[in-house]
Amino acid sequence: MLNKYAKGPSTLIGGSIVAALALSSCGGGDAESLSIYHDFDDTAGQAIVADFEEYYEDQTGSPLNVEIYRQPAGELRATLELEAAGNDVQPDVVSFSHTELYELQEKHDIFRDLDIEGSDDEAIPEHLRDAVGEGYMVTNAVQPYVFVYNHDNVDEGDVPESWSDLLDPRWGGSHLGMGDPETTSGAHLPLWFFVEELGNEIGSPYGWPFYESLGDLEPRTASSHDAILEYVASGELSGGILGQAQIVRAIEQGQPLSATVPEEGAPAFIHSSAITKNAENSEVADMYLEWIVSTQGQEAIFDAYSAVPSRNDIDTGDLPVDVDPEEVVPVDAEWVSENRDQNIERFRDSIGG
Repeated sequence: MLNKYAKGPSTLIGGSIVAALALSSCGGGDAESLSIYHDFDDTAGQAIVADFEEYYEDQTGSPLNVEIYRQPAGELRATLELEAAGNDVQPDVVSFSHTELYELQEKHDIFRDLDIEGSDDEAIPEHLRDAVGEGYMVTNAVQPYVFVYNHDNVDEGDVPESWSDLLDPRWGGSHLGMGDPETTSGAHLPLWFFVEELGNEIGSPYGWPFYESLGDLEPRTASSHDAILEYVASGELSGGILGQAQIVRAIEQGQPLSATVPEEGAPAFIHSSAITKNAENSEVADMYLEWIVSTQGQEAIFDAYSAVPSRNDIDTGDLPVDVDPEEVVPVDAEWVSENRDQNIERFRDSIGG
Protein backbone atom coordinates (compact mmCIF):
# COMPACT_ATOMS: atom_id res chain seq x y z
CA MET A 1 0.00 0.00 0.00
CA LEU A 2 1.25 3.47 -0.88
CA ASN A 3 -0.33 6.17 1.26
CA LYS A 4 -0.42 9.82 0.22
CA TYR A 5 -1.63 12.36 2.76
CA ALA A 6 -1.90 15.94 1.56
CA LYS A 7 -0.29 18.46 3.93
CA GLY A 8 -1.11 21.58 1.97
CA PRO A 9 -3.19 22.95 -0.91
CA SER A 10 -2.69 21.42 -4.35
CA THR A 11 -1.67 23.48 -7.36
CA LEU A 12 -2.00 22.87 -11.10
CA ILE A 13 1.35 22.67 -12.86
CA GLY A 14 1.48 21.54 -16.48
CA GLY A 15 -1.87 19.79 -16.16
CA SER A 16 -0.86 17.75 -13.11
CA ILE A 17 -1.67 18.04 -9.44
CA VAL A 18 1.39 18.68 -7.29
CA ALA A 19 0.94 18.58 -3.51
CA ALA A 20 3.10 18.36 -0.42
CA LEU A 21 2.86 14.69 0.50
CA ALA A 22 4.11 12.27 3.12
CA LEU A 23 4.75 8.88 1.54
CA SER A 24 5.05 5.35 2.89
CA SER A 25 4.86 2.13 0.96
CA CYS A 26 4.73 -1.63 1.24
CA GLY A 27 4.44 -4.42 -1.28
CA GLY A 28 6.73 -5.52 -4.07
CA GLY A 29 7.58 -3.58 -7.19
CA ASP A 30 6.07 -6.31 -9.38
CA ALA A 31 2.63 -6.09 -7.77
CA GLU A 32 -0.47 -5.05 -9.72
CA SER A 33 -1.49 -1.49 -8.80
CA LEU A 34 -4.63 0.56 -8.18
CA SER A 35 -4.91 4.26 -7.34
CA ILE A 36 -7.74 5.63 -5.18
CA TYR A 37 -8.67 9.18 -4.15
CA HIS A 38 -10.92 9.23 -1.08
CA ASP A 39 -12.11 11.29 1.90
CA PHE A 40 -12.33 8.58 4.56
CA ASP A 41 -10.33 9.50 7.64
CA ASP A 42 -6.74 8.25 7.59
CA THR A 43 -7.31 5.21 9.80
CA ALA A 44 -10.45 4.04 8.00
CA GLY A 45 -9.01 4.50 4.53
CA GLN A 46 -5.88 2.49 5.30
CA ALA A 47 -7.87 -0.31 6.96
CA ILE A 48 -10.30 -0.65 4.03
CA VAL A 49 -7.52 -0.75 1.46
CA ALA A 50 -5.50 -3.27 3.46
CA ASP A 51 -8.51 -5.59 3.60
CA PHE A 52 -9.00 -5.32 -0.16
CA GLU A 53 -5.31 -5.99 -0.85
CA GLU A 54 -5.60 -9.17 1.22
CA TYR A 55 -8.82 -10.15 -0.60
CA TYR A 56 -7.22 -9.52 -4.00
CA GLU A 57 -4.24 -11.73 -3.21
CA ASP A 58 -6.53 -14.49 -1.90
CA GLN A 59 -8.57 -14.37 -5.11
CA THR A 60 -5.77 -14.03 -7.65
CA GLY A 61 -2.70 -15.43 -5.95
CA SER A 62 -0.87 -12.21 -6.82
CA PRO A 63 -0.05 -9.17 -4.69
CA LEU A 64 -1.71 -5.78 -5.15
CA ASN A 65 -0.29 -2.37 -4.33
CA VAL A 66 -2.99 0.27 -3.77
CA GLU A 67 -1.95 3.92 -3.82
CA ILE A 68 -4.31 6.10 -1.80
CA TYR A 69 -4.57 9.87 -1.71
CA ARG A 70 -6.72 11.34 1.05
CA GLN A 71 -8.24 14.82 1.46
CA PRO A 72 -11.37 16.20 3.15
CA ALA A 73 -14.32 16.26 0.74
CA GLY A 74 -14.20 19.95 -0.17
CA GLU A 75 -10.47 19.85 -0.86
CA LEU A 76 -10.77 16.58 -2.75
CA ARG A 77 -13.44 18.05 -5.01
CA ALA A 78 -11.13 21.02 -5.71
CA THR A 79 -8.25 18.68 -6.51
CA LEU A 80 -10.34 16.71 -9.00
CA GLU A 81 -11.71 19.93 -10.51
CA LEU A 82 -8.14 21.04 -11.20
CA GLU A 83 -7.14 17.69 -12.65
CA ALA A 84 -10.24 17.64 -14.86
CA ALA A 85 -9.53 21.20 -16.06
CA GLY A 86 -6.02 20.06 -17.04
CA ASN A 87 -7.39 16.91 -18.71
CA ASP A 88 -5.18 14.88 -16.38
CA VAL A 89 -7.44 12.98 -13.95
CA GLN A 90 -5.06 10.74 -12.02
CA PRO A 91 -6.92 8.09 -9.96
CA ASP A 92 -8.47 4.83 -11.07
CA VAL A 93 -11.18 5.09 -8.38
CA VAL A 94 -12.73 8.04 -6.54
CA SER A 95 -14.58 7.43 -3.26
CA PHE A 96 -16.60 10.11 -1.49
CA SER A 97 -20.08 11.61 -1.22
CA HIS A 98 -22.51 10.80 -4.03
CA THR A 99 -23.33 14.53 -4.17
CA GLU A 100 -19.70 15.33 -5.00
CA LEU A 101 -19.41 12.51 -7.54
CA TYR A 102 -22.63 13.73 -9.19
CA GLU A 103 -21.37 17.31 -9.46
CA LEU A 104 -18.00 16.24 -10.89
CA GLN A 105 -19.71 14.06 -13.47
CA GLU A 106 -22.16 16.76 -14.50
CA LYS A 107 -19.38 19.30 -14.94
CA HIS A 108 -16.55 17.19 -16.33
CA ASP A 109 -17.86 13.74 -17.39
CA ILE A 110 -14.86 11.98 -15.85
CA PHE A 111 -16.44 8.68 -14.74
CA ARG A 112 -17.30 5.69 -16.88
CA ASP A 113 -20.48 3.62 -16.83
CA LEU A 114 -20.44 0.57 -14.59
CA ASP A 115 -21.67 -2.99 -14.76
CA ILE A 116 -20.76 -4.14 -11.25
CA GLU A 117 -21.94 -7.57 -10.12
CA GLY A 118 -23.97 -7.27 -6.91
CA SER A 119 -24.71 -3.55 -7.17
CA ASP A 120 -28.42 -4.30 -7.62
CA ASP A 121 -28.56 -6.87 -4.81
CA GLU A 122 -31.85 -6.75 -2.91
CA ALA A 123 -29.86 -6.50 0.33
CA ILE A 124 -29.06 -2.91 -0.72
CA PRO A 125 -32.30 -1.02 0.07
CA GLU A 126 -34.06 0.38 -2.97
CA HIS A 127 -33.98 4.00 -1.77
CA LEU A 128 -30.17 3.77 -1.52
CA ARG A 129 -29.83 2.20 -4.96
CA ASP A 130 -32.07 4.91 -6.37
CA ALA A 131 -29.94 7.64 -4.77
CA VAL A 132 -26.89 6.51 -6.78
CA GLY A 133 -28.85 5.35 -9.80
CA GLU A 134 -26.80 7.33 -12.32
CA GLY A 135 -24.98 4.22 -13.60
CA TYR A 136 -21.45 5.32 -12.70
CA MET A 137 -21.24 4.81 -8.93
CA VAL A 138 -21.89 2.20 -6.25
CA THR A 139 -22.63 2.64 -2.55
CA ASN A 140 -19.87 2.24 0.07
CA ALA A 141 -21.83 3.28 3.14
CA VAL A 142 -24.52 5.70 4.31
CA GLN A 143 -23.52 8.67 6.45
CA PRO A 144 -26.59 10.08 8.25
CA TYR A 145 -26.38 13.49 9.92
CA VAL A 146 -27.80 13.47 13.43
CA PHE A 147 -27.92 15.77 16.44
CA VAL A 148 -24.95 15.32 18.78
CA TYR A 149 -24.85 16.86 22.25
CA ASN A 150 -22.62 16.98 25.31
CA HIS A 151 -24.58 15.01 27.90
CA ASP A 152 -22.74 16.78 30.72
CA ASN A 153 -24.25 20.08 29.55
CA VAL A 154 -27.67 19.08 28.20
CA ASP A 155 -30.48 17.76 30.41
CA GLU A 156 -32.36 14.76 29.05
CA GLY A 157 -35.56 16.82 28.83
CA ASP A 158 -33.82 19.34 26.54
CA VAL A 159 -32.69 16.81 23.93
CA PRO A 160 -34.47 17.74 20.67
CA GLU A 161 -37.30 15.40 19.69
CA SER A 162 -37.91 17.37 16.50
CA TRP A 163 -35.45 19.32 14.40
CA SER A 164 -37.71 22.33 15.01
CA ASP A 165 -36.72 22.15 18.69
CA LEU A 166 -33.40 23.68 17.68
CA LEU A 167 -35.26 26.98 17.42
CA ASP A 168 -35.85 26.95 21.19
CA PRO A 169 -34.12 29.96 22.77
CA ARG A 170 -32.16 27.59 25.04
CA TRP A 171 -29.89 26.94 22.06
CA GLY A 172 -29.16 30.65 21.67
CA GLY A 173 -25.94 32.39 22.63
CA SER A 174 -23.66 30.15 20.58
CA HIS A 175 -24.70 26.86 22.22
CA LEU A 176 -25.28 25.27 18.80
CA GLY A 177 -22.70 24.52 16.10
CA MET A 178 -22.85 23.65 12.42
CA GLY A 179 -20.55 23.40 9.42
CA ASP A 180 -20.08 26.20 6.94
CA PRO A 181 -21.37 25.04 3.50
CA GLU A 182 -18.74 27.10 1.70
CA THR A 183 -15.93 24.96 3.14
CA THR A 184 -17.70 21.85 4.47
CA SER A 185 -19.34 19.55 1.97
CA GLY A 186 -21.46 17.81 4.62
CA ALA A 187 -23.13 21.09 5.63
CA HIS A 188 -25.20 20.88 2.43
CA LEU A 189 -27.07 17.85 3.81
CA PRO A 190 -28.95 19.53 6.66
CA LEU A 191 -29.32 22.61 4.46
CA TRP A 192 -31.11 20.56 1.79
CA PHE A 193 -33.11 18.70 4.42
CA PHE A 194 -34.39 21.76 6.30
CA VAL A 195 -34.89 24.01 3.28
CA GLU A 196 -36.06 21.69 0.51
CA GLU A 197 -37.18 18.34 1.94
CA LEU A 198 -38.93 19.48 5.14
CA GLY A 199 -39.79 22.86 3.65
CA ASN A 200 -41.88 21.12 1.00
CA GLU A 201 -43.11 18.20 3.10
CA ILE A 202 -44.03 20.06 6.30
CA GLY A 203 -43.75 23.78 5.62
CA SER A 204 -43.33 26.17 8.54
CA PRO A 205 -41.01 26.46 10.41
CA TYR A 206 -38.85 24.86 7.71
CA GLY A 207 -37.61 26.35 4.46
CA TRP A 208 -35.28 29.34 4.52
CA PRO A 209 -37.20 30.85 7.47
CA PHE A 210 -35.76 27.99 9.54
CA TYR A 211 -32.22 29.25 8.90
CA GLU A 212 -33.27 32.85 9.47
CA SER A 213 -34.65 31.83 12.88
CA LEU A 214 -31.50 29.87 13.63
CA GLY A 215 -29.50 32.97 12.74
CA ASP A 216 -31.30 34.88 15.48
CA LEU A 217 -29.82 32.37 17.96
CA GLU A 218 -26.28 33.13 16.77
CA PRO A 219 -25.02 29.56 16.23
CA ARG A 220 -21.31 28.87 15.81
CA THR A 221 -20.17 27.94 12.33
CA ALA A 222 -16.88 26.26 11.53
CA SER A 223 -14.89 25.37 8.45
CA SER A 224 -14.97 21.66 9.33
CA HIS A 225 -17.21 19.26 11.20
CA ASP A 226 -14.15 18.00 13.09
CA ALA A 227 -13.96 21.42 14.72
CA ILE A 228 -17.65 21.32 15.69
CA LEU A 229 -17.14 17.87 17.22
CA GLU A 230 -14.22 19.15 19.28
CA TYR A 231 -16.26 22.14 20.50
CA VAL A 232 -19.15 19.92 21.59
CA ALA A 233 -16.89 17.34 23.24
CA SER A 234 -15.07 20.05 25.21
CA GLY A 235 -18.34 21.68 26.31
CA GLU A 236 -17.62 24.91 24.45
CA LEU A 237 -20.78 24.11 22.51
CA SER A 238 -23.74 22.12 23.80
CA GLY A 239 -24.78 20.49 20.52
CA GLY A 240 -24.32 20.30 16.77
CA ILE A 241 -25.31 18.55 13.54
CA LEU A 242 -22.74 15.94 12.53
CA GLY A 243 -22.22 12.63 10.73
CA GLN A 244 -22.78 9.37 12.57
CA ALA A 245 -19.37 7.79 11.93
CA GLN A 246 -17.29 10.55 13.51
CA ILE A 247 -19.63 10.71 16.51
CA VAL A 248 -19.35 6.96 17.09
CA ARG A 249 -15.56 7.14 17.04
CA ALA A 250 -15.52 10.06 19.51
CA ILE A 251 -17.88 8.25 21.91
CA GLU A 252 -15.77 5.09 21.71
CA GLN A 253 -12.76 7.24 22.61
CA GLY A 254 -14.52 8.29 25.82
CA GLN A 255 -15.89 11.72 24.88
CA PRO A 256 -19.00 12.86 26.87
CA LEU A 257 -21.28 12.72 23.83
CA SER A 258 -24.68 11.32 22.96
CA ALA A 259 -26.72 11.62 19.77
CA THR A 260 -30.31 11.44 18.64
CA VAL A 261 -32.31 11.23 15.43
CA PRO A 262 -35.22 13.70 15.60
CA GLU A 263 -38.63 12.47 14.52
CA GLU A 264 -38.39 13.84 10.96
CA GLY A 265 -35.45 11.53 10.22
CA ALA A 266 -31.80 11.94 9.31
CA PRO A 267 -30.50 13.47 6.07
CA ALA A 268 -27.68 11.38 4.65
CA PHE A 269 -25.16 11.26 1.89
CA ILE A 270 -24.28 7.98 0.25
CA HIS A 271 -20.54 7.46 0.46
CA SER A 272 -19.89 6.05 -3.01
CA SER A 273 -17.22 4.95 -5.46
CA ALA A 274 -16.78 5.58 -9.18
CA ILE A 275 -14.18 4.56 -11.78
CA THR A 276 -12.59 7.25 -13.92
CA LYS A 277 -12.48 7.09 -17.71
CA ASN A 278 -8.69 7.50 -17.42
CA ALA A 279 -8.33 4.43 -15.19
CA GLU A 280 -5.16 2.53 -16.07
CA ASN A 281 -6.24 -0.55 -14.10
CA SER A 282 -9.90 -0.78 -15.00
CA GLU A 283 -10.28 -4.52 -14.34
CA VAL A 284 -8.80 -4.22 -10.86
CA ALA A 285 -11.04 -1.20 -10.25
CA ASP A 286 -14.08 -3.30 -11.23
CA MET A 287 -12.99 -5.98 -8.79
CA TYR A 288 -12.63 -3.37 -6.04
CA LEU A 289 -16.17 -2.08 -6.57
CA GLU A 290 -17.58 -5.60 -6.69
CA TRP A 291 -15.86 -6.27 -3.36
CA ILE A 292 -17.27 -3.02 -1.92
CA VAL A 293 -20.90 -4.03 -2.53
CA SER A 294 -20.37 -7.63 -1.35
CA THR A 295 -21.03 -8.78 2.20
CA GLN A 296 -17.29 -9.17 2.80
CA GLY A 297 -16.52 -5.66 1.57
CA GLN A 298 -19.38 -4.09 3.50
CA GLU A 299 -18.23 -5.77 6.71
CA ALA A 300 -14.70 -4.46 6.14
CA ILE A 301 -15.95 -0.92 5.51
CA PHE A 302 -18.22 -0.97 8.56
CA ASP A 303 -15.38 -2.20 10.79
CA ALA A 304 -13.33 0.81 9.68
CA TYR A 305 -16.07 3.45 9.29
CA SER A 306 -19.06 3.21 11.64
CA ALA A 307 -21.68 4.66 9.33
CA VAL A 308 -24.78 2.75 8.16
CA PRO A 309 -23.78 -0.15 5.86
CA SER A 310 -25.20 -0.10 2.35
CA ARG A 311 -26.45 -3.66 2.82
CA ASN A 312 -29.17 -4.53 5.33
CA ASP A 313 -27.66 -7.95 6.09
CA ILE A 314 -24.59 -6.62 7.96
CA ASP A 315 -24.44 -7.12 11.74
CA THR A 316 -23.67 -3.70 13.23
CA GLY A 317 -23.80 -4.83 16.87
CA ASP A 318 -24.58 -2.28 19.57
CA LEU A 319 -23.48 1.12 18.36
CA PRO A 320 -23.61 4.16 20.65
CA VAL A 321 -25.32 5.92 17.74
CA ASP A 322 -27.55 3.52 15.82
CA VAL A 323 -29.58 4.90 12.91
CA ASP A 324 -32.27 2.74 11.35
CA PRO A 325 -31.73 2.66 7.56
CA GLU A 326 -35.44 3.47 7.18
CA GLU A 327 -34.85 6.77 9.04
CA VAL A 328 -32.24 7.78 6.48
CA VAL A 329 -33.27 10.33 3.85
CA PRO A 330 -30.67 10.43 1.03
CA VAL A 331 -29.87 13.97 -0.05
CA ASP A 332 -30.85 15.06 -3.57
CA ALA A 333 -27.47 15.38 -5.29
CA GLU A 334 -28.92 17.30 -8.24
CA TRP A 335 -30.49 19.94 -5.97
CA VAL A 336 -27.23 20.40 -4.04
CA SER A 337 -25.23 20.77 -7.25
CA GLU A 338 -27.61 23.17 -8.98
CA ASN A 339 -28.13 25.40 -5.95
CA ARG A 340 -24.71 25.27 -4.28
CA ASP A 341 -23.60 28.88 -4.87
CA GLN A 342 -26.93 30.53 -4.08
CA ASN A 343 -27.38 28.33 -1.00
CA ILE A 344 -23.99 29.40 0.35
CA GLU A 345 -24.97 33.04 -0.17
CA ARG A 346 -28.37 32.62 1.51
CA PHE A 347 -26.73 30.71 4.39
CA ARG A 348 -24.38 33.66 4.85
CA ASP A 349 -27.31 36.10 4.84
CA SER A 350 -29.23 33.99 7.39
CA ILE A 351 -26.54 32.67 9.71
CA GLY A 352 -23.54 34.90 9.05
CA GLY A 353 -20.03 33.51 9.39
